[in-house]
Amino acid sequence: MIRLVSLVVLILLFLLMAVILFYPDYESPRIVRSLTIIVFMFLLSLAIFAEGHNLDFEKEHRTLFFVIVILALAVRIIVLVGAEDKFYLSDDIYRYVWDGKVSAEGINPYKFAPLDDELEDLRDSAVHPHINFPHMRTIYPPVAQDFFLAAYKIGGGNIITFKLMFALFEVLTFFLLLKWLLIIGVKRANLLLYLFSPLILVEFYISAHLDILGIPFLIAALISMEREKPLISGLLMACASLVKFYGLFFVPFMFFHFKKWSRLAFLAAFIVFAAFLYLPYFVGMEFEVLGSLPAYLMEWHYYASAYDVLLNFFESETARYIVWGAFGALFILLLFIRMNVYQKMCAIFGGYVVLTPALFPWYLIWIYPFILRNLSPAFWYLTGSILLSYNFMISVHDPGLWAGSWSENIYLRLACYIPFYLLLLWSAGRWIRSRIKQAQSIS
Repeated sequence: MIRLVSLVVLILLFLLMAVILFYPDYESPRIVRSLTIIVFMFLLSLAIFAEGHNLDFEKEHRTLFFVIVILALAVRIIVLVGAEDKFYLSDDIYRYVWDGKVSAEGINPYKFAPLDDELEDLRDSAVHPHINFPHMRTIYPPVAQDFFLAAYKIGGGNIITFKLMFALFEVLTFFLLLKWLLIIGVKRANLLLYLFSPLILVEFYISAHLDILGIPFLIAALISMEREKPLISGLLMACASLVKFYGLFFVPFMFFHFKKWSRLAFLAAFIVFAAFLYLPYFVGMEFEVLGSLPAYLMEWHYYASAYDVLLNFFESETARYIVWGAFGALFILLLFIRMNVYQKMCAIFGGYVVLTPALFPWYLIWIYPFILRNLSPAFWYLTGSILLSYNFMISVHDPGLWAGSWSENIYLRLACYIPFYLLLLWSAGRWIRSRIKQAQSIS
């Protein structure tokens, strides 16, 4: 009983923090206070999991789990209403609205950059001035563009419409996770990490990043994979990958998970449907349909770890070739090593997280399903600590507190990555020891 009461109290405290985050006001100079509250919410989320992970939410405490879900939904509504159409951690939403507007005018969004003269008539004072990198064409794949167009058609460019659409997909993500964990035999208690994740609240209810559109497709594909339905899995992975290309990381491992002819069915469904989705944008564009993606791969840089270490010894271009080469080597290794398909998926995206030159916080949503299955302490920690990367916004919104544009606190970066790598090494050591014991027992 004491554990049940403490769990509910912790959740109510988490809800209170969500209220304090926005009320009575939500002004950008409060960035220090906001980050402090978010960090506290992350610590609360770990305490909630610690109190609840041993409870039987399948049978004995089934009603309590329903109450917890309602409270988690209340937190989301508080954050959604509190944030309204305000943004100060990311301005990506304006590119989404712009791409939707361009598509609504019957123009291929991959064809022109926002600053190109051909789109001069579409410029306005509400969206266009806030678009980041307006000299670059869009990098977002076709399914993302379809969502942008749909949201623009429904809301006429109203940012709240985009946020509501993303919120619906986030709630759908939870229910699909609930179904998937049931199928693979993982207890509901693990979902506490997702329900009370500050990363989810910040990136999809405040900043409204599009990655949440792809996760339901990924999880639905995993459910279809468990049910041995390769055609449906292929179709769903095509959708996931064309919301964000990160879905491509998982496709090869799903391919090898299937047996014999099922592999060909999965691959054919994936390729044919992906081509179908790309076709309307590809006509007349050829390979320019990738937009500014090549530039992104060779130029973008944000809160990297291994890549930033390499910059101390190599030029930027050389460092990028090294990390992408290392990522390719990891991919090949994982194809041949004997591991569970979900462990491989977690490892490949984990490798990307370690090696990428640009690790924006919302990218980590793609590893969330595998965190819930594997309970990786390192990536639990990173989903919370990565939010410390927003400390550079202090210099943007309140220069009096922090001198210099896009300045950052190196100690906060160390607080983000040092524990992460220590936990990663500890987890790797446990896995190696378990493999050694397994080999010894067989011999």
